[in-house]
Amino acid sequence: MFEIYPLHVATLKQVDKSVLTSLKDAGEKIDLNCIAWVIRSHKAVYVVDPGPGHDVMRAKNIHHREMSIEGCTDLLRGLKNLGIMPSDVNAIINTHLHWDHCIANDSLPGIPVIVQRREYEYAKAPLRRDDILYESSLSYSPVNIF
Repeated sequence: MFEIYPLHVATLKQVDKSVLTSLKDAGEKIDLNCIAWVIRSHKAVYVVDPGPGHDVMRAKNIHHREMSIEGCTDLLRGLKNLGIMPSDVNAIINTHLHWDHCIANDSLPGIPVIVQRREYEYAKAPLRRDDILYESSLSYSPVNIF
């Protein structure tokens, strides 16, 4: 049996809704909650999409995004609150490698990263329009690529 826990790790403020809706509702601003997921069983612990980290200046200076961490949980603190040490984490699973999903991978150094092979290859050389979304240095090397 698995237990699944959401961790609200950051909020991106006033994002144009059209980036999520194929350009529908352009100009409408919404706040986007960044949620990291912890999946735990008696045998393993996985962290899915650790999030953008807590460097609000990075979000502002590189991505031109206002990011709030007020009322949010730092990933390591969230794990600790669940009784999980970083060394207990078996792997990080990234659904995709946009910065707001994977920058906090670095907060769990040495933990294997699982990502789809096509996503990993695309992230290394994305289309120019997607460059900013994949700003992660990709300094980690996923052990399992699917």
